[in-house]
Amino acid sequence: MISQNALEQGKTYEWESVGMLDQGVPAKMAVTLDINQVSQKYPSLSFKQGAMPIAPTEYDIVLESDGLLSYKNARCYLTTNQLSLMTEANLGKLGVSTATQPLRKEEAVQQLPKMLPTHVKVLELPNVLLGLVAGLDENDKWSENKQFKLIQFDPTGKVLKKTDLTFEFVRNVAFADVVRDRDGQPKGALYIFSGLLSTAGKKHRDPVENRFNVVYVGLDGDVQYRYDLEYGDPDNRRGLNPILALEENGQVNLLSVNLNKNLKPVIEKITLNEKGKVAAVPVTMPLKGNSMDYFIGMNPNRQLTRINGNICYITQKAESHETPSPTGIGKLTTWTYGPVHVLLLKPDFSLLSAGMIPLAPSASPAQIEAIPSADGAPRLLVTTAHGNQFVTLSETPVVTNVTPKGGIVPATMTQRPNYVWNASEQKYIFVYETTKLGEARLVEVSL
Repeated sequence: MISQNALEQGKTYEWESVGMLDQGVPAKMAVTLDINQVSQKYPSLSFKQGAMPIAPTEYDIVLESDGLLSYKNARCYLTTNQLSLMTEANLGKLGVSTATQPLRKEEAVQQLPKMLPTHVKVLELPNVLLGLVAGLDENDKWSENKQFKLIQFDPTGKVLKKTDLTFEFVRNVAFADVVRDRDGQPKGALYIFSGLLSTAGKKHRDPVENRFNVVYVGLDGDVQYRYDLEYGDPDNRRGLNPILALEENGQVNLLSVNLNKNLKPVIEKITLNEKGKVAAVPVTMPLKGNSMDYFIGMNPNRQLTRINGNICYITQKAESHETPSPTGIGKLTTWTYGPVHVLLLKPDFSLLSAGMIPLAPSASPAQIEAIPSADGAPRLLVTTAHGNQFVTLSETPVVTNVTPKGGIVPATMTQRPNYVWNASEQKYIFVYETTKLGEARLVEVSL
């Protein structure tokens, strides 16, 4: 909805449906309705005069900054990307994205002066949220790659605690994620820093190429242990490329790819505790094709989920394309997403299933979720702009396409699912548009 004010009687509001044509060209369709027409056309939206519809709300909390004209003005604060979900019985969900809203900005800019957000995602623990910010020092132009702070905050944006993570040499964040146990319960968070390949002078670069910095955070948000770890060949930093981390018996098991030998990458299980590395053993995975397609890629769409106590790790390859910007200034980067690679692993990282799911090129990443299974077989539901596919994760994944001939997945701004799950009848119901205006098709799939 292109209006940030409350909805009022007697006023006209503009709504816009945004889809995507071939080659990533946006397709926009503006619809102008007054509030009474909206209520009639979309009965799930219950309006009150002068108020927004009442609905459950989700929040994605991110780090932002402003005042970047000089180091003196740099400051950091927290915002939410708010997404309202309005459910209409038996018809699924209608999503409305609202404007990003700063949380306690005035308070935060005082507590987080001369700090910038990093690309590292906010990690969510049961009682606290963790953000990693970069500090700025006017006397060191590389300070934003050395002086990090771990910020604990609550869902209202209130900063609870700041912990310094300062390094002598420039660093890159090689891994940041929540550590879970075999049951999927969070046990803490793990950050791993590596040397940064940059144009920094010799005094700023780590002379020990294979030195990493391990930081483990407990459920309360406090750092439980921190140490340096030298791993892999001493002349490069390619030996440690963590994919995921699991907790077991008070230790952390890392699934990592050792790229010391580019032509022969080795998949490893590395065990860490508060004292350092406990063990490192190779993991045998007989993967067809290029094994790196399952782990490393340019801006891959990565997802991690659990199925029947096992771990499903999913990557989708993507290729970037640069075109002249519509403004004539700079270039516009777009992505084309291709096939999906799936690994199903036991908690000890032994392989249960592996394979590639061929998908037609698309401007949007695939949406993938684990689904219920009447026979206990692990299954995924894959949705792209081109259709829906069920994937059964046997030794080699089996793909079943349920998209009818001529069926078109409805385009939505946030790529909402085109299906609902009927739990009582154990079936999925899909809706597809057709080339005929005003016509749609329903497909029911029983499990």
